[in-house]
Amino acid sequence: MIALLSWTHYIVLMSLDDNTEIDYYIHKCITNNLSVRRLRELIKSDEYHRLPDETINKILNKEELTILDEVKNPII
Repeated sequence: MIALLSWTHYIVLMSLDDNTEIDYYIHKCITNNLSVRRLRELIKSDEYHRLPDETINKILNKEELTILDEVKNPII
């Protein structure tokens, strides 16, 4: 898992305080092949804090996330 992200990804992630939030963004980067620019956009939009409580509990328990757990696009 460590080799799947660049050093720049990790520098951006080190600015976060919550380990669960970091795990969430690492998971997003790996599964969606996110660039550093897109990762910064997600963090800036505060996507993690818009997640439902059930999804955060799944992340804490290291359960598999489903498509329903993803944050819906507010524009659509």
